[in-house]
Amino acid sequence: MSTWGKVILTKQGEALLNQCLGMSGHYNLNQSNDPDSDTKGIVITRVSTGRYRYTNTSVEYLKERTDLATSDGATGGTSGFVENLNITGLKPIISSNSDQYGQALIQVQLDNQREDRNIKEEYPLGQLGVFARLEGSTEEILFTIVQYAGDTLPVIPAPVTPTLLNFGFYIAIATTETISIEMEFTGIVTAKQFDDYKLVTDETLNTLNEHTKNTENPHKVTAQQVGLGNVPNVTTDNQTPTFTQSSTLSEINSGEKLSTLFGKIKKAIVDLISHLANTSNPHSVTKSQVGLGNVDDTSDADKPISTATKTALDGKAPKTHASSSLDYGIGDREVYGHLRLFNGINSTADTRSGFAATPNAVKTAYEKAVEGVNAAEKAQETADSKLDKGFISNGYTGIDEVTARLNGIEEGAEVNKVTSVQGRTGDVTVTKADIDLGNVPNVTTNNQTPTFTAASSRTNINSGETLATIFGKIKKWFSDLKTIAFTGSYTDLLNKPTSLKNPYYLGLYLNGGTVRYDGSAAAGETWYAPTSAGTAGYNLISNGSGAPVWQQPPYAVCNTATTTAAKTVSITNFKLITGARVLVKFTYAHKSQGSATLNVSNTGAKTIYIEKPDAPYGNSSFSITSIISQNSWQAGDILDLVYNGTYWCVIGSTGFLQSGRYSSNVIIGTEENNLGAYCDYICDGSNDQTIIQQAINDLPATGGKIVLLEGNYNISEELTLPYPITFEGTVNTSLRVSSQSLLRHDTNNISVSNTATFKDINIHFQSETNDSEGYVGAFENFDLTFENCTITKRTAYQSIWRLFFNCKVKMINTDVDITMPNSGFGAPYDCFWVFGESTVELLNTHIWFTGKNPVNNGVFYESEGTMTGGWITNTKKDTSNHGTSYILSSSPITFLGTQIRCREFAQEVHDNISKGVRPSLDSCKIEILDGGSFNCSHAGHIDLVLSSSSKTSIISACALISNSKLFITFDHQLELRDYAFLEACYVNRVNYKGSGSSSSAKTIDTSTVTSMVKPIFIDTEGTNNE
Repeated sequence: MSTWGKVILTKQGEALLNQCLGMSGHYNLNQSNDPDSDTKGIVITRVSTGRYRYTNTSVEYLKERTDLATSDGATGGTSGFVENLNITGLKPIISSNSDQYGQALIQVQLDNQREDRNIKEEYPLGQLGVFARLEGSTEEILFTIVQYAGDTLPVIPAPVTPTLLNFGFYIAIATTETISIEMEFTGIVTAKQFDDYKLVTDETLNTLNEHTKNTENPHKVTAQQVGLGNVPNVTTDNQTPTFTQSSTLSEINSGEKLSTLFGKIKKAIVDLISHLANTSNPHSVTKSQVGLGNVDDTSDADKPISTATKTALDGKAPKTHASSSLDYGIGDREVYGHLRLFNGINSTADTRSGFAATPNAVKTAYEKAVEGVNAAEKAQETADSKLDKGFISNGYTGIDEVTARLNGIEEGAEVNKVTSVQGRTGDVTVTKADIDLGNVPNVTTNNQTPTFTAASSRTNINSGETLATIFGKIKKWFSDLKTIAFTGSYTDLLNKPTSLKNPYYLGLYLNGGTVRYDGSAAAGETWYAPTSAGTAGYNLISNGSGAPVWQQPPYAVCNTATTTAAKTVSITNFKLITGARVLVKFTYAHKSQGSATLNVSNTGAKTIYIEKPDAPYGNSSFSITSIISQNSWQAGDILDLVYNGTYWCVIGSTGFLQSGRYSSNVIIGTEENNLGAYCDYICDGSNDQTIIQQAINDLPATGGKIVLLEGNYNISEELTLPYPITFEGTVNTSLRVSSQSLLRHDTNNISVSNTATFKDINIHFQSETNDSEGYVGAFENFDLTFENCTITKRTAYQSIWRLFFNCKVKMINTDVDITMPNSGFGAPYDCFWVFGESTVELLNTHIWFTGKNPVNNGVFYESEGTMTGGWITNTKKDTSNHGTSYILSSSPITFLGTQIRCREFAQEVHDNISKGVRPSLDSCKIEILDGGSFNCSHAGHIDLVLSSSSKTSIISACALISNSKLFITFDHQLELRDYAFLEACYVNRVNYKGSGSSSSAKTIDTSTVTSMVKPIFIDTEGTNNE
């Protein structure tokens, strides 16, 4: 549970503190209700856990809260309260000094094994809230609140998993403007502002809990130690037993060793394999056992037949035989003889039995029969025809009736005897004229051949007219018809008209043109119309052929998953052509390493690119950049895209492509990170100050912000600021300064600014050149603010006299890393200080020195200000040189909650307090390794450790050290100058002495505790540097 945010003192908490201080001028944190007390204390009523946290994490928002967060991440849901923790300790300290109000430690404990705890399930821990009230009052308020700042909330286990967590709130008030809440009772404390607090857990208990949960054998227990030294570290399936085949077959038995069991099994398997391969009837099976006892062992060719079979075969006729006898052995039911085949068909064929017709004889007989039938039918037809001619005209209806009548005439009878024909007698030949049919041709109707002449005019035919008249009329009609009547072709039309011009014309007007049609020539125009009224707001567009279609406005919402590179949307009747333009709202950001593509209505996936001018000013070339996770749009962004025939080009957005050039915010990137499409300026790694200076100059006269994207920027010359500038980095932004200075302000030049702010930037001074000017600072005559920065000075030569010279410096969460060079300037420049002649305000700042000490060096030289929290480490020592490491010289710095480890504390001893150059310390830890002067005005609630042997540390005249612990090692001497006081202190040995007037040095209420343990310091350098 290490990722906790800052502890926030709420507005109600501030009011409670102010109310308490306003009543008595003091404050007391306790759990008492002493009605006789003249000091109104703050009563801690409970410390509660919450399962939720506020989604708005700004300090101002959290200051306004009056209770723990609810389920909606605000104040309108289900209460997030879970349980009240045990308050295991309250250590109030009251000061009578009007400028030192006091401090206290609140210790609380979360124990999921507590008997009165009714929580049976695990729960997420999102918040801790300290509730309090004014002594004598019943009104409870939310005093402080802290939220877990990590992505996933830690879980407080159910009671089945024992868990014990300790939390500590260390509250210190040094002045009415300096209140802090910190974790360690003996360590780092306070921030100057109310809102700079943090919560930490008891590291020892957490370590124990982590160790308890560690199932990775943290004690390195071996197999031998648990009696398994002979067991191989493999799974059962991977065991590899060794064995020898048994000599005889025998049963396996429970309890036998694996080597014995597998030896028996191998013997059985070997014998089984040999048995399976034996094809010599190893089991001596007989033919009777397989049901073949009556079968002789002879081949099929040699097998004898039975008597019955032989008798049957003897009675069979031979396959062929010849005989001249007419008796061919006609068969009967008992003897099956032979038949003689006969191929002829005639009236003399032998009809005796024993003959059979061949197929050819049958065929011939059939054909003869058919011929007879056909002849009979022909004769009947002929007879019918002849009879019909003579008798049908006399009323006879058919041959049957004629036959019946003829049968009724007696033989020899004469009835209606013809004696003559047309006056002719004898053998008379009757002609068609004799029967009045002389004009009738002897042909059928279809063979009649009328003769006719074409009529003179075209008239219609009439019923009753002769065929000659009718066909004459018809011929006239046909002779008058032209070829076109038969072909139907316009080309066979005679005297065709050349035009059909109409005196009136039809005019067609379309797209600004006119087409006229009056019949004199072909004319036409084609136009298309939509097939429906469409949807309101839709646009009518061509679909390439036929009627136009209605297209929705070119806007779509893309819901493709954030990790899927291929984005898809749908737009009704969309056509992908060069110049097509769409607006797409992306529900999710693009978080894939693959380049984003867009497929609109299944027209094909096309890569999305950003096309912009290259960032360096004066460069007119363009570059294109595809979109991957590192340069994605944000969720909810709307992109304006145009298809250029190859890919989709982003030409606008709701925020994705906003440029800062020539505005109050500009973005600078490096070529190495290939982020040109997102920058206003690009640095190539060579003399990058030229590009940065250009960006500064392009800002408006009111100044602005320079955002330096991740990368290394090489600075070889100083920068000039015409107006206040903020430099802000990203994840890993580094300025590599090879010039001796970065910012130096000429106080005689009022046309330029001397104000700059640096945020989230690493500044590395790398100059290898000694400055002939001597008195020079890396920053000079500037008002500077550093937040979350790192400043390093690591060079082989001294190069500068001060890091900050004549500056006003404010640092927040900033590290200063100084590596002393191997050699330095000669006099008078043979010393180096971080801050020289400067005013400082340092909050949670870390300063340390490494390397050799060829010259005197230190942190504060003739400077003033405050340092709250943080630490200073200046413990390096080079025995071959004589440089001495100090913390300060003539610098009235106020230290609050700072850890200091040094060779010597102050460069000088000031016995005259009127000089006003002494520091003051509160709630600090100081370790001095080489003695020297501990020059201070007042030090309260400090741990002072004097570590070296045979050294002397001097407490300056009129200094006061109160309510503190002094740990003196071995024979280290502590010398108290005139009017130096130790008040209410603890020391581990009496190794201190007075100097000057025998009664001037005082120790009041100071006790010697020989069992005192040396205070523990935070390791700020990995190893000791003594």
